Amino acid sequence: MREPGKVEDKVYSVSLSGDQQNSIFEDPRVLPCSHTFCRSCLENVLQASGQHHGHPIDDLQSAYLKEKDTPQKLLKQLTDTHWTDITHLIEKLEEQKSHSQKMIQGDKEVVLQYFEELIDTLEQKKKFFISALCDVGNLINQEYTPHIERMKEIREQQLELMTLTTSLQEESPLKFLEKIDNICQRVQILKQRPLPEVQPVEIYPRVSQVLKEWSRTEIGQIEKAVMPEMKISSIRMPSSWLDKDKKEAEFFQILSVSVLLMLMLFFYQHIITFLNEVCSVCFSKVSSVYQSLANNLHDLKTILCHTLYLVMEFMWKIVSP
Repeated sequence: MREPGKVEDKVYSVSLSGDQQNSIFEDPRVLPCSHTFCRSCLENVLQASGQHHGHPIDDLQSAYLKEKDTPQKLLKQLTDTHWTDITHLIEKLEEQKSHSQKMIQGDKEVVLQYFEELIDTLEQKKKFFISALCDVGNLINQEYTPHIERMKEIREQQLELMTLTTSLQEESPLKFLEKIDNICQRVQILKQRPLPEVQPVEIYPRVSQVLKEWSRTEIGQIEKAVMPEMKISSIRMPSSWLDKDKKEAEFFQILSVSVLLMLMLFFYQHIITFLNEVCSVCFSKVSSVYQSLANNLHDLKTILCHTLYLVMEFMWKIVSP
């Protein structure tokens, strides 16, 4: 051991000095009990047994003999059934994990297939609507474009006649008289050309109403959803897509007509009987007129019955969901 020789080594000396000696450790070694020794001192201690700060220590050979059989005991403990159970548990956990992962993968495939089919169905419905709206657009073009072209033609002729009329002021009297009659005739003909009636058309059913009905449809039934035939008309047409209030209003109107028809049918026989009595007593000379009237009434009865049947069928369609 060497003695500390300098002042700056004091802190280092304190940290490397022990309780049993006042010198700096040479090649220090720290034991598990946290005590520090010089390596040479420690080797000397290992050669003898005794006490060290309250706990016994054995020499190296004695300590080795005591622990020599410990590895066999540890191996026996590490190969008993406890570890076999762990192996089986690992295998079972891995099997369960694999099974669960396969279930998840199967569910993913089901989800992908479901939404692919749903997207395909919705895409088909969307294409139908777009195609139907394009067809309606073509119908609107057919409805308005000819009128617009005719009106443009009339306006062009009007502008042409205005130009000719203005240019007459510069003509000689002879030329003026030659042209004025022709221009007057053309103006009269142009004014007499019929003008189209500006009447807005109605598109039915409206897509917003159709989609509103569809919004109450279950996803699984969307493929079976009714695809309406879209049309245009200048007269409001009955539609299966009318609002509930409009349906109720139409129902009561048709009900009133139906009641009137039923009353007419009810009194039909009374009218025939009355005419028969009157004609037999007072109007024997007009039997042919009576016969014709009776035939007409019979035809009217047939028409009324058929009309009533159609009205009742239409009423049933309106009130049906």
